[in-house]
Amino acid sequence: MWNYFLDRAHRLCDQVMKLMGKHLLNKLATEGFGRDAGAISALCAEIEAASWRDEFAVRQSYPDSRHDAHCVEITMRCGAKVRLAVNYLAGVVLVEDVRWMTR
Repeated sequence: MWNYFLDRAHRLCDQVMKLMGKHLLNKLATEGFGRDAGAISALCAEIEAASWRDEFAVRQSYPDSRHDAHCVEITMRCGAKVRLAVNYLAGVVLVEDVRWMTR
């Protein structure tokens, strides 16, 4: 019986993206003096809950995102730009670069 639950929980974890480099997003949020920390936290949560299998899945979540091979660039309404490297097969997202566009 326990094997059923463990196997089910394992499969649920495998269906979401693993986010690496989250500390860069946290740093960006603190540089914003708390003004846009909520938006950046929401981005973290959305990426971790995503199950992107290809570029088209990312475009459904972020239609204005820019794509270059396995990299995705998301410009947020708060003025932050986030560059992500995505390995769709492994389900891993690496935060490569974050910056404020308006500062």
